[in-house]
Amino acid sequence: MLRFRIPDLYQICKIFSIELDETYERRPHEASDSELKKKRIVIMEIKLCKSVTSQNKEEIGYQDKLPEEKVEELTLEEIINFRPIRRGGRYN
Repeated sequence: MLRFRIPDLYQICKIFSIELDETYERRPHEASDSELKKKRIVIMEIKLCKSVTSQNKEEIGYQDKLPEEKVEELTLEEIINFRPIRRGGRYN
C-alpha cells in the first residue's frame, strides 16, 4: 500500500526460511521429560527505500519505483488514518 501512496519508493523483497528447535515439556505421567521438535518458518522481508544503488538493482526481488500516474500521494496523517472503502466483501 505504501508504494501507491509515497512517490519514488523502490522495493526489494526477500523470501527465506529459518529452522527453530522447540522443546516441549511433557506431562509428569509421560515417559520422557521433554521433546525436541524442529519447526521451519518462512519469512518475507519487504524493504522500501527512497534511494537505490546499482548493487540493489542486481538483487533478486528488486522492483523499480512506480510510475507517477499510479501513485496517489498522501500525507503521513492521511496514511495513518486511511480506511479502505469496502465494496462487495472486497477492499478496493
